[in-house]
Amino acid sequence: VYIGQTGVTNTTSVTQTGTANQVGADETSLLLNQIGNFNTVDITQTGWSNAVATVLRVTIAAGHFVPANGLSQIGAYNLLKLNQLNSVATGSNAIEAIYQEADPAFGARSNSIDVTQTGDGGTGGADHFIGQLVQINSTAGLAANAIAVTQSGGGSGIGNSIQAINQVGDGNSADVDQSAYLNAIGSLAQTGSGNGAVLSQGTNSGNVILDVMQQGDLNQANISEAGTNTYVETVTQNNAGVAISGNTVKITLAGDDNGGDGLGGPGSFVSLAKDAGVFQATALQFGDDNSLSYTVSAASNRNLYGFMQDGDGNGIIGNADGNDNEAAVRQVGDDNNVSFSQKGNANAVAVTMSGERNRALIDQTGEENVVSLSFGDSLPSSDNNANGLAFTGPVALMANAYGLTPGHFHQSGTLNSVTLTVTGSGGNMTATWQEGAGNVIQGSVSGSANQAAVIQGGDDNLAAFSQTGTGNRLVISQ
Repeated sequence: VYIGQTGVTNTTSVTQTGTANQVGADETSLLLNQIGNFNTVDITQTGWSNAVATVLRVTIAAGHFVPANGLSQIGAYNLLKLNQLNSVATGSNAIEAIYQEADPAFGARSNSIDVTQTGDGGTGGADHFIGQLVQINSTAGLAANAIAVTQSGGGSGIGNSIQAINQVGDGNSADVDQSAYLNAIGSLAQTGSGNGAVLSQGTNSGNVILDVMQQGDLNQANISEAGTNTYVETVTQNNAGVAISGNTVKITLAGDDNGGDGLGGPGSFVSLAKDAGVFQATALQFGDDNSLSYTVSAASNRNLYGFMQDGDGNGIIGNADGNDNEAAVRQVGDDNNVSFSQKGNANAVAVTMSGERNRALIDQTGEENVVSLSFGDSLPSSDNNANGLAFTGPVALMANAYGLTPGHFHQSGTLNSVTLTVTGSGGNMTATWQEGAGNVIQGSVSGSANQAAVIQGGDDNLAAFSQTGTGNRLVISQ
């Protein structure tokens, strides 16, 4: 089937049953296209080896928005609805390329793509494929395009896949729901303001998300993995240089061996989470006022994730329940904060922070858990825990004996915790060292040029201190 329509309120409805049916041929002169506003394309294919817009996908890298050849709609308020149902076990259907572009002359209003690909409902699986979904709106503030994809029926040795989803404009949404297992999302890229991506992969194993990229401000990415041995390679948000800021990432896991292949594959951490060099499955945020939420639920094990934020006023909240979970956090900038909680055994978290007025709170319960914290590793000389600062006097003697420098926080053992707040005009230096079980350090520093070193070895020690003013020096050893 190949059809061209021009004008407004046009409707194309196609129903195909059987095998090897095709909407839009494999050359550019035989496509299904609509130009105008308020147009609708509704396609239903039942069977297997059916295709929409075959062999016309443009190979592009994530973030590079090249118009896709294939089924297209140019205009505003257009709807493209596709429903593919495979009727045999292990059957597969394909959508190669879909393209929608809003019409600036019409106010560049919203377009929608709605795709449903389902399995046969029996014991077999589906191997549905989507090559490229593209929506473009060059008129700022008026986009609100929407993509919704549902894929189900992935089975043993096969699975559903999406090669690329690309959206340009403001207020766009991309919602992908893949059930069963061995599903894959190659790349999802959004450029603009106020865009949202919701990606959900099913309760079984082997699902993959390679790259999620959002360029602009006020964007949101929500990723949910309910299975085992899933792999999320990178999630990147960049609002650097944008006056109105604030992107959000939310990652939720409910299974084992997530974040890598579970077999020592891409980016696998080695406890202490490689001291926050940040690799493994990685979430990256560039710019100011970003937030990230990370949750590992239902006593999940061996989940490995890394997080990096570069900018000011960023925050990370993490909660992990299970064993052998590892997390790495790196923040660069001022007024950033980290709050991380782990429950279970043999968990590890590493935190590195660079900047002024940064805060970190790490809480662990269980056995054989470890924490590594580092503050102020690349700061101007006037700031707290800055590079180039050095302890003096009795503080230096104690710190040097344990290999501590300002901004170095060491923990090894079980149920150890550090809570430390540093404020003031600059030049404050703090470091802690703990080995053993059940040790606690709580401290606060305000003012300037204060020094504190706290050493605790053994079990069930508690040290609490407060410094206010200028030039105070403190040493605690237990």
